[in-house]
Amino acid sequence: MIDFSLWDIVRNLLLAARWTIALSLIAFAGGGLVGLGLLVLRLSPSRAAQVFVRGYVQLFRARRC
Repeated sequence: MIDFSLWDIVRNLLLAARWTIALSLIAFAGGGLVGLGLLVLRLSPSRAAQVFVRGYVQLFRARRC
């Protein structure tokens, strides 16, 4: 059986926290860019773009029962 010291456990938790924060920031930025793109399409004069965005939003929007 392998014994882990307290420092090993803390070091692994800090490494995991670093990755969690980095991936969260990447997801936040990516979501913001996708949202900005959808906003631009929604406000465009193109009817097809507006219908596409409306359908996309309805597909992923939470619905009440």
